Amino acid sequence: MREYSKDEKEYKAYVQSLKNSVLTAFYTPEPVVTAMQESLQVPGIRPGRFLDPSAGTGMFISGLKGVPEVHCFEKDRLTGRILSSLYPESRVTIDGFQSIQPYYNNYFDMVSSNIPFGNTRVYDRDFDRSEDVVRKSSLAAVHNYFFLKGMDTLHEGGILAYITTSGVMDSPQNRPVREWLVNHANLVSAIRLPDNTFKRNAGTEVTSDIIFLQKRDHITDLEQDWVHLDTDENGIRMNSYFVQHPEMILGDMVMESTRFGPDSACKAREGEDLSEQLANAIQFLQAEIKPYELEELDEEEDRSIPADPTVKNFSYTIADGQVYYRENSLMHPVEVSVTAENRIRGMIELRECTRRLIEYQTEGYPDEDIAAEQQKLNALYDNFTAKYGLLNSRGNKLAFSEDSSYCLLCSLEVLDEQGNL
Repeated sequence: MREYSKDEKEYKAYVQSLKNSVLTAFYTPEPVVTAMQESLQVPGIRPGRFLDPSAGTGMFISGLKGVPEVHCFEKDRLTGRILSSLYPESRVTIDGFQSIQPYYNNYFDMVSSNIPFGNTRVYDRDFDRSEDVVRKSSLAAVHNYFFLKGMDTLHEGGILAYITTSGVMDSPQNRPVREWLVNHANLVSAIRLPDNTFKRNAGTEVTSDIIFLQKRDHITDLEQDWVHLDTDENGIRMNSYFVQHPEMILGDMVMESTRFGPDSACKAREGEDLSEQLANAIQFLQAEIKPYELEELDEEEDRSIPADPTVKNFSYTIADGQVYYRENSLMHPVEVSVTAENRIRGMIELRECTRRLIEYQTEGYPDEDIAAEQQKLNALYDNFTAKYGLLNSRGNKLAFSEDSSYCLLCSLEVLDEQGNL
């Protein structure tokens, strides 16, 4: 079998990553990016903490000025590497938006992106276990998920600004999502884009909207008009907001035949310049981000440190040689016996190796990389159990059961019918 070089292995992994994201990847034309960036210059909207949950190569953050803290998520590995190189001052996570840590709930001033859309299913354990029916249903449509997850990350008064399919505003099936958003946010503004906006960059004709929402300071059951659909003077069914605000439609609404039957579309007006239209529409934004004050910690002596966002919540980790346990926004030093600490250190190493192996298997890494990681895991497991016994033994359970990945580690020890591993 041919031996692949490190560069070739990385290339194969990047190609697989691109294949995994091609169904939801698309590109934002410059006039739209410029308009979104100019929206940040509207008095009162300049954010201090900015999040782009689907950043691509960083078009949305390229023009940000004076924003102290910028976070980006990009699940495609190659694009994420490019993003990290172009914007080293930003905090880039090469992973899906669902990997964001709970620490960032109620954290950001603004969340803005050209989000993916389609009936691509997302896995988010917190949403899947939620009793909120709309949260669970949002996992089946990636664009709905991005709205709900993005709203979670905003603090009270924060702004969410997304480019998305017109179905979020117009589809009868999306009414439960609009009702959820109304309960959690006010609609600041919405702009309907012509269906040829993305034709040059992405080769697709689709009517899209830019939606601006501002998070409420409390959940309410008040109803707003934009939950409902209405009919304009030409008999075209669309969101009532656009019926009431035709000036926010940057084209002419028409009915056309599609493979799904008759549907409305926004057609560009001949001779109209999209950049000028967007600049005019942005002027209708009326919102203000209130200063956000961090809670002050008690001044009594505390050796806890701010949580590392790369460490999963309710997990053990090692920082500067010290064992810590992350709980929400802080990591607390662990003070246990020497033996218990050694057990924890060994199981942290096992946990990280297990996670890498899972990543290699799910992200399409070369077989030889997977085999090498399997051998490493086997060696780590054999060395650990020789000293401390099975992972699910009483001593190890007492030491590590508070870690959110303890059950994952115990799953390595599957017994056959004879009781052998």
